[in-house]
Amino acid sequence: MQTWLINGRKSLDFLKRPYPARFFQSAICIFAALLTTLLVTHADPTNFPSEAPFDLASGAANGTVVGAADTGIAITFNPGTNWPGVTWSAGQNWDWSGAVQLAVTVTNTSSVPTQLYYIAKDAAGKDLYAGFTGPTLEPGKTYTVLTDLTHDCKSTYGMNFPAPAVTGDDVWLNEQHGAIDLAKVASFKIFMQKAPVDPVIINIKSILLYKPSPTQALYTGIIDQFGQFTHATWPGKITAASDLAARLVSENQDIAAHPTIADRDEYGAWTSGEKVSPAPGFFQAVNRNGKWWLVAPNGDLFLSFGFNCMWPGGTKTDIGTTTQGREYMFQTLPDDAHAGTSSFQYGPFKGGPFTSYDFYGANVDKKYGTTYGTGDFIPGWNAQALKRMQSWGFNTIANWSDNRPGSLQAEDKLPYTVTLTSKSPTRVGPDHVPDPYDPGFPTATEDRIKEVITPKMVSDPWCLGYYCDNEIKWSQAYPEWADNLITVQNRYTLAIGVLAASPTQPSKIAFQSQMQTKYGTIDKLNTAWGTTFDSWDTFLTPYKVPAAPKDELIADMGAFTQAYAAKYASTIKSIIKKYDPNHLYLGCRFSFSSPEVIKGVAQDGGVDVVSFNIYTYTLKPELWSFTATLGKPCIVSEYHFGVQGGGMFGYGNGTDTRCIDQADRAAKYTDYIKSLLAQPAFVGAQWFQFIDEPVTGRNYDGENYNCGFVDVADTPYQPMVDAARAIHAQAYTLHQAATAP
Repeated sequence: MQTWLINGRKSLDFLKRPYPARFFQSAICIFAALLTTLLVTHADPTNFPSEAPFDLASGAANGTVVGAADTGIAITFNPGTNWPGVTWSAGQNWDWSGAVQLAVTVTNTSSVPTQLYYIAKDAAGKDLYAGFTGPTLEPGKTYTVLTDLTHDCKSTYGMNFPAPAVTGDDVWLNEQHGAIDLAKVASFKIFMQKAPVDPVIINIKSILLYKPSPTQALYTGIIDQFGQFTHATWPGKITAASDLAARLVSENQDIAAHPTIADRDEYGAWTSGEKVSPAPGFFQAVNRNGKWWLVAPNGDLFLSFGFNCMWPGGTKTDIGTTTQGREYMFQTLPDDAHAGTSSFQYGPFKGGPFTSYDFYGANVDKKYGTTYGTGDFIPGWNAQALKRMQSWGFNTIANWSDNRPGSLQAEDKLPYTVTLTSKSPTRVGPDHVPDPYDPGFPTATEDRIKEVITPKMVSDPWCLGYYCDNEIKWSQAYPEWADNLITVQNRYTLAIGVLAASPTQPSKIAFQSQMQTKYGTIDKLNTAWGTTFDSWDTFLTPYKVPAAPKDELIADMGAFTQAYAAKYASTIKSIIKKYDPNHLYLGCRFSFSSPEVIKGVAQDGGVDVVSFNIYTYTLKPELWSFTATLGKPCIVSEYHFGVQGGGMFGYGNGTDTRCIDQADRAAKYTDYIKSLLAQPAFVGAQWFQFIDEPVTGRNYDGENYNCGFVDVADTPYQPMVDAARAIHAQAYTLHQAATAP
């Protein structure tokens, strides 16, 4: 049996070693790529078979071509097929039960960056899934990505994206999802999520199993006193408290050279554009020649560019990071005003309270305060945030931002949105969609809303409007996923859940009533649907929609879904208008949706503005032009892009938020805003979020994305600042030039 070598070295030596050698002493090679054969080799025949060859030609190729490489194998991913990849089946199951980590070493021999994924499947059909969430595979570079086989990164380490395993870019500790029986591994697949534009060739150099000592050694002391990653350097990294003051001086010089965007009034609206008369007094929406705009209280046309989660530190749960149980990750944990408590929501960290620390708050306290720990830094932070937004061309304090007395929002110097939530006594389906047909829904929702809307908001011209709820999982489909398979099951998830519900579910009774009105008799419904209900009472029993339902059933599920969404939106709007007739209802911030749901909330009596959280590089016209037919303006309520590097582990929410570096991130920001302004229905975009999430994960769900315009040390990302200034300066004229339908 041949021993597998990597770059001429034994498999145990391929990793750089700032860590103890014992970490790698039990490397086990499973796949050895020869010219036409992959062989499973072993170090312990008790746990692994002596060999399990399989012919490359036997791999199930989908949109790919597999061939030989100087070392390992070469996979060519071709255009034209989504999810292109290669699957190797074990025949008899592989036994990986002695392994703790899987290491995949790859080289991107193509000229474009790319992203890979893999799935291991066991004999029972369960999946172990991993994307290469560490590196984007840059052209010409070789990477080794380590994946824990027995647990995921979030539940073990408290963060969505893991830290690089060593100093440098070539070795990463990856995250995984799912769990399999490692004693019965049936297949292994390497794939891409989307078809490439041009062929992409990836060399798979090796796939190895490891039984290392606990990976806690990799994470010891990875965060410094400022909340920064210790094993990397980058321009602008803070090394001493005096650097914070120096950054403020240099930033203020930049702001002094670019204090505001031209042609903007006090609201950030367009002084050179059309004036709406009479001035509405509060923010409203208007359609001019087929294009939608918001209108500022003074009558100037307005497009909203804002930040979600604008907080100066303190008690907000997004800003702190849980430290208890992870103390070894931090070089220092002061017991001061920025220490607090949090509750993890997953893995071994459920419950709490757990101790946490707010590194961002501590940094801005040192930067803007005079007496550390007293909170006197907040006015200075507010003043700097206002200068930044006016200089960068932002004009809205968006969802989940600080609204406490003394906050920037309370100063009434920038338009702001208000966060509301509905409440439903009963919910539908596995995704727990609120049931607006429940008689308790209006009362419970009103009790929540009336506690949030204040007399000050009602009379405040700076209030833009109200969001209510966020990313309800109405379906498994979404417009931006149109290049993937849309099925009955993932489009009509809501209606399918209602039909499967118990006879007492209010929306199930409402569905029955609508069908009785349409069909009259149960026999006519049975003929249309291909069902065998004995009576309308039987209709109320749980019903499973078949994989291929009749067209009439699909149409009725669509109509019911639209009515359901309309009921939801009209109920919420009536409550908002009861307490505040002056301001806009900005919708429910769609993520998972469907055409029927979107049309439903946009019906007369529903939302004033349709809001979408759209995490993608651009708003493709072929996917988003439908918004011009809704009869309502639309707004992007969340989006971002991020970089893995510069001390950050996670690039963002979704595959289409990954950037190579900050310059690439800035270019993508420009492209996104241009694509939005070209859409006649869209009236703005609100970035998630103002500040990077903590490097080790925000303290309730582990998100640790490079999603901020400023980092944990409150230093702005200058390429993003420059890009925002430039595109925001053109925003109104670009939207004015958009082609209306």
